[in-house]
Amino acid sequence: MRITIHKKRTALIPLMVGVLALAGCTNDDYDFNEVDSTLGIGSGELTLPVSSTDFILLDDVLDIDDTECVILDENKNYVFHRDGGDVEPARPNIDRIEISKNGEHDNRVVPFQLVSGAKGHGVRRGAAGSVAVAEGTLNLFTYEGDKPEEVMALYEATSESSFKLDVFFSDELKNNVAKLKTLTLSFSRYMVLSNLTVSQPHSLVNGYEIRLENVNPKAGVHIAGNVRQLDFRKGQSDPSLGTLTIDEASGKITLDGQVNVRAEIDMADVAMSGQGALSSMTVRSELALDRFIVTGATGRFEPKIDLDDLGDTEVGDVPSFLKDGNVVIDLFNPQIVLELSNDMDVEGDVSGTITAYKDGNVIVNDGRNAVINVSGIHINRHPQTSAEASTVTRVCICRNANAMTAAERASFDVIKEVANLSDLIRTIPDRVTFNNVLVKADATKDGSFKMGYDYTVGPKYSINAPLSFAKDARIVYTDSIDDWNGDLEDFDLADGAYVQLTANIENRVPLFLTVKAEALAVGGELLGDDKVSVEVDRTIIASSDGTESGNTPIVITIRPKKKGAIKELDGLAVTFEGDASMPGATPVTGVVLNAEKHYIKATDIRVKVVGTVMAEL
Repeated sequence: MRITIHKKRTALIPLMVGVLALAGCTNDDYDFNEVDSTLGIGSGELTLPVSSTDFILLDDVLDIDDTECVILDENKNYVFHRDGGDVEPARPNIDRIEISKNGEHDNRVVPFQLVSGAKGHGVRRGAAGSVAVAEGTLNLFTYEGDKPEEVMALYEATSESSFKLDVFFSDELKNNVAKLKTLTLSFSRYMVLSNLTVSQPHSLVNGYEIRLENVNPKAGVHIAGNVRQLDFRKGQSDPSLGTLTIDEASGKITLDGQVNVRAEIDMADVAMSGQGALSSMTVRSELALDRFIVTGATGRFEPKIDLDDLGDTEVGDVPSFLKDGNVVIDLFNPQIVLELSNDMDVEGDVSGTITAYKDGNVIVNDGRNAVINVSGIHINRHPQTSAEASTVTRVCICRNANAMTAAERASFDVIKEVANLSDLIRTIPDRVTFNNVLVKADATKDGSFKMGYDYTVGPKYSINAPLSFAKDARIVYTDSIDDWNGDLEDFDLADGAYVQLTANIENRVPLFLTVKAEALAVGGELLGDDKVSVEVDRTIIASSDGTESGNTPIVITIRPKKKGAIKELDGLAVTFEGDASMPGATPVTGVVLNAEKHYIKATDIRVKVVGTVMAEL
């Protein structure tokens, strides 16, 4: 027997749409293939022909358009992402070192003496090739200063110190000697001279010796310049021209310095009348040496880096599938990406505490506070030869480093694995802090430092957690399908009659899907289990890898329990629980949810009404 219904040809189609939505994780925006409105009745059953759905992409189910914390990356993967708040960078600084004069300079007079010739034989005065030499110390001086506590060791120091050295010759020398063969003025070996202005032709040797030839004694020698460097290692190992030492206990810097002279006169250049007055021929000098201001140094340093807070992260709007109280965000490999910029030639280490809050309180998961302590994060130094403004150390704090590709791992300077990192967002927080931070410079490594200069150590971090789940994860998606009542108000089912849907669900989503549904009345309130029951007989099998589909046959039954209940039915409230685990099955872990690659499709859909349909036509 065949019967054709023309007035209400879609009467049962909305009911089928609602039931299918349970199986397919969709909503009433989806249409099915055209269904023949000719219905067959036999053996007390009303049957619709076989149908199927289009592919229902995860992007159409998990709506994230109005959320802040879940985004799609360039590959359409779902990622929990938040940037940390702006933080004022630290400004490490070590004061300049001042080494000041302690007492007056000791200026001395050095006489000329006739020296022996070859093989120790005496040389007759005035003989060809014989020389007179003045050799000794012209000036002695002492300076003192204090080493800052942040300076652990000093090797070399760049200084700002000017000097003037005026060299004079006695009248006997000026009146009887036309020229000095050589004149060498040697400052302490630990000094390096620069910016020299010398009144007679000269050369600078070894950085601390000023050498002149054919010197006119009548004009004298006038020198101005700077001491641009102090070498502490030479100042301690070679005391022949003064010492530069640091007392380890007190940090007192002591600079004992001197200027030595060696002058030669060829006796052939001495007037005969003056040869008898050789002992009255002398060299003396006057030295004006400013204090030493150390503006830079090489050594070992431990500057204070005041950076106790790396900032707060406000999570913002959360998508609905992560809001339900049953949600468990057990992420396979959440990551906190920390970038530390450093323009010092000093390495360091960072430790701190990451804490997740909900409604102002620290989140507690299974008796554990959502508090993560991290330490031993290394900061790279910034080489002084680098053209970049600073060195950026990229740190990845993660749960499973092996979950990243080789290229991803190579993009980080430091990778720190923290086994319980997922606790931070196991329950979605509304705020995450990164504080109790200690940044400590590494004083065991050599480096360079500019004194009196504000360096910059700046942090930036983000939470970057691909939605790939570990075994305890669960997300919950809720939706409703309604506006059926206009099509159902003229129909009813006789006692014992019910609607049953069977279908095969192809699931490419890497989650086991448990579907639950409740009947809705007009207005959106629940109709109540005493009037209509909705039954789903099993969990939908997950895709094991997000590439191959899982297939599950399901049966969905809508059963009125009271006379006229179908007339009150307006739709269904549907809840989908996606779990990474299911009893008796291998958990699906480490597969990132993808908006376009993961989908659900229902095929072989059969809808039948078992029992008598009563229509008011």
